[in-house]
Amino acid sequence: MKAAYRMLEPTPMGSTSTTSGAALLSTLLVVGIGCAAARVPQAAPGPRTMVVHSGRTIRELLQPEDKVVFLVHDDNVMVEAPPPPPRDALRRLLDVGPWYAVAVVKVNHAASSLNGTGTWVKTDLRATIEEVLRPVAADDMPLERGDSVDVLISGGEVAIEGVTVRTEDAPRFATDQRYLLALGPRDAMGQRMNSLGMALSVGQNDRLASIRPAPPSPLVGLSLTDAREVIRSRR
Repeated sequence: MKAAYRMLEPTPMGSTSTTSGAALLSTLLVVGIGCAAARVPQAAPGPRTMVVHSGRTIRELLQPEDKVVFLVHDDNVMVEAPPPPPRDALRRLLDVGPWYAVAVVKVNHAASSLNGTGTWVKTDLRATIEEVLRPVAADDMPLERGDSVDVLISGGEVAIEGVTVRTEDAPRFATDQRYLLALGPRDAMGQRMNSLGMALSVGQNDRLASIRPAPPSPLVGLSLTDAREVIRSRR
């Protein structure tokens, strides 16, 4: 018992056994920490918000560790707060863009890709006109029910070299679903630009619903009946 007690007694400072014991303890700690670190799975990098600057392409701004990237314009427009009531908001939009037609369409196909400069994401739609709420007299080819129309919409989601790139206002379209769109005149490619922030789905009871995560549309909740009345009153 006395021999066992001596093994537990502290060793005098500066002795060889103390140095060896400290070195052994340090070695065990380093090995143990290393093993523990090897067993802990490394968390995948989370989504990164990336500000798009003029003159820089999206590919140039991506980083090797990126998996999901959200694109944000460097000249974001402040959203009015609080937003106006839906009918008032529609009146303002109609006054701002008198050269835009307003129509209810049914989407046949939707696909997103980089724009021509590689600095933003766009979505191309092929849709069928179901109802023209506001025609534009100056249009070189006025919209009519049953027409097929190609629409260019800002925003979307694409994959670039394994990285998911999504704009902050990426629209969500589903085939055979109805949408309310503001449509500009045809461009040289035969497409019509969507604008005025007027791209909403027509949901249950013909009420408008948002298709973008941000910014919120002041037209959400407006019925098609109310939209027709407001548009008719602005002619």
